[in-house]
Amino acid sequence: MDTNHRDRRIMQLMNSLDVVLKPYANAELEPQRRDHLFGLCQRAGSIGMLLLSQPAEWVFDWKYKPKGRNRDEADQSTRSSRKPMVVFPALIRLTDNSAKQLERPKVVLEHAIRRRAGQQDNERGGPKLNEKAPVLV
Repeated sequence: MDTNHRDRRIMQLMNSLDVVLKPYANAELEPQRRDHLFGLCQRAGSIGMLLLSQPAEWVFDWKYKPKGRNRDEADQSTRSSRKPMVVFPALIRLTDNSAKQLERPKVVLEHAIRRRAGQQDNERGGPKLNEKAPVLV
């Protein structure tokens, strides 16, 4: 696909989303917000190309499970009202290119999470598909 055409389509998508999102935005963060929205639209396009170019089954996983903790802490974290918010789901591949079920699902993109105020941020995850896109977490 022509890069200019792709960028025009991304701008169209971003402008359409902006109409809906702008009333909820902080005006002081306007340039940064629009840059992030553009990056999000770029990521969506890149992921769309990835998904549509391969004969595999995929799933988006919005349920964040903390890593590296014991079971009791993980259970408490998932019940807590202060658990991190998933801002970008994990992308998981379920089948190979021959449509055969994988023995273990493969995480292609990790969750991107946003910690709530007062939480430590030692488990930052994030999509790595397009390094040029701004980081949302």
